Amino acid sequence: MVLVEYAGALLAIAYLVLVTRRRWLAWPSYIASSLCYIPVFWSSRLYSNALLQVLFVAMGIWGWLSWRHQGAEVALVRWPLKRHGMLVALLTAGVCGIGSFVQHLSGVGYLAFADAFISVSSIVATVLTVLRVVENWWYWIAINVVCVIVYAWQGMLPTCVLMALYAVLSLRGLIVWRRSFR
Repeated sequence: MVLVEYAGALLAIAYLVLVTRRRWLAWPSYIASSLCYIPVFWSSRLYSNALLQVLFVAMGIWGWLSWRHQGAEVALVRWPLKRHGMLVALLTAGVCGIGSFVQHLSGVGYLAFADAFISVSSIVATVLTVLRVVENWWYWIAINVVCVIVYAWQGMLPTCVLMALYAVLSLRGLIVWRRSFR
């Protein structure tokens, strides 16, 4: 399983580098990485994350189809703060609901809520990325920091290191996208 995890991590890095550059070819790497991570998360008892990867494959196809018609570099959009506030409120409700449900079913304790946060927030952040919303990077930075903690706790070293790198690269993505939008 460790080799699959490393393959998923390398493909995820390729995705992040390409998406920061706003290249549609980021999405095939995203799909392949998600396919690698399904068994990795399942074997680590991060069930929401494992199921999330299945959804990510579908979202990756959507991103691929959506971005490939945009040309060499996709155009960016900004959302107002009020819209993000409503989105965060919905995220919080989703995390509480799914976290409670997973905790009840699996008995993994507080890990269920961290797992739910990662899953629900990642769905939202991926949608924002596909829609080319500049502020998607703020969501990814928060998600990646939580991931570092959770994956370290679960002993998933390659993925933990990947998420730390993702946090740094997400900050870079934010800077690059904000500059490009101006």
